[in-house]
Amino acid sequence: MQILTLTAIAFFSGSVMYSYLFSKAIARVDLLRVGDRNPGTINAFRNAGFLVGMLSMLMDFLKGFLPVYFAFWTLNIRDAGIIPIALAPVLGHAFSPFLKGKGGKAVAVTFGIWSGIGLWVLPTFLGSCMIVFAFVLVLEPDVWKTNFSMILMLLFILFYYRNGYLPVLWTFNMAILQIKHIRELKKPIRYRLLMMKPSESREKE
Repeated sequence: MQILTLTAIAFFSGSVMYSYLFSKAIARVDLLRVGDRNPGTINAFRNAGFLVGMLSMLMDFLKGFLPVYFAFWTLNIRDAGIIPIALAPVLGHAFSPFLKGKGGKAVAVTFGIWSGIGLWVLPTFLGSCMIVFAFVLVLEPDVWKTNFSMILMLLFILFYYRNGYLPVLWTFNMAILQIKHIRELKKPIRYRLLMMKPSESREKE
C-alpha cells in the first residue's frame, strides 16, 4: 500500500507541466502552439525565454528528485519497490493527464530521479557524459547525447551498485525516452570533434 501511494503521488508530481504553466503565466506563450509544440523545457527555453526555461528545468528536475529521494533515503525503499516510484514522475511528465496525454521529452525529470537515488554520484557521472557529448565529441540530434550518456551510466550502475533492480529501472526509463524522441531517432546520427567545424560533421547511417 505504501509503494502504491508513493507511486500515485510521484505520478501526480510528474504530471504537473511547469514549463507549460510558466510559459503561459510569465511569457504569455502557449507551448502547444509554438516551436515543436512540445510542452517541455527545451521548447520553453526557445520560445518563452531564459528565465522561464531555467525555472522549468529546475521544477522538472525537482519533481523527479523529491519523491524518489524521500522513498529511497527517508523510507529506505532500496529494492524493486523503488522502480514504480521512480518511473511514475517520468511517465507523468511524458504523458501528462492534465494535457490529455501530451508531455515533455523527460530528460530533466530523468536526471532528477537518478539524482534522488544516487545523490551526487549518478548525476555527476551522467552530467559529465552529457557535457562530453555536447562539447567534446558532439553528437546530433540531441537525443544521441542523452542515449550514449544513459548507456555509459548503465555500465557505471552495473559496476558501482551491483544490484538487479536499478538496471530494470534504467531499462524502462530508457524505453520512455526512446518513445518521446521517436522523431529524432529517425534522423541519421552525426558526430564531430570539438575542433571540427559543423560543416565537417560526419554522418553514420
